[in-house]
Amino acid sequence: MNAIVLTGGIASGKSTVTRYLRSKGYPVIDLDVIAHQVVQAGSPGLALLVQHFGQNILSEDGELNRAMMGQMLFTNPKVKEKVNQLLHPLIFSQMDEEIEAERLAGSQLVFLDIPLFFESSSAFDYNQVWVVYVEPEVQIERLMARNQLTRQQAMDRINSQMSLAEKAKRADQVLDNSSSPAALYATVDKLLERL
Repeated sequence: MNAIVLTGGIASGKSTVTRYLRSKGYPVIDLDVIAHQVVQAGSPGLALLVQHFGQNILSEDGELNRAMMGQMLFTNPKVKEKVNQLLHPLIFSQMDEEIEAERLAGSQLVFLDIPLFFESSSAFDYNQVWVVYVEPEVQIERLMARNQLTRQQAMDRINSQMSLAEKAKRADQVLDNSSSPAALYATVDKLLERL
């Protein structure tokens, strides 16, 4: 089975591409969804985080306080490194299970939506990497609007990731999302035809 990694940056339009692929019937395994699952209340992943960072990362109902954890992650590289070290094995193990389920269901092609693909060090088999690219200023404006962030907060989040320009250099295919959704879909269709 072929596996294509779909990546990009925050507010680059990767979700737009994954929705389009799903609408065309392609299976997409979303590592953000898996990352949320592995830290649900009562999960081993959340227990690992609490063991390392303390009870104060929990909300009153025992869930992960995502706002607090997000602030810690985006402002402290050491926290981010430790969280990745704790959670990546759980996330990639779950991804492998979902890929196997798709293979058993007869899928010939699966897309792996991995936001921080180049930043993570986990090794697994894949055929191509597609990067959803957007101009930096567009990315900042989209993120400010989407998450109600100040310009500085948006830039902090963007700067905590590898630049889209660097990701584009490493990609097998670059999907430019700086103009319209229709143009983006046309690019996706062309790439699908070549597979």
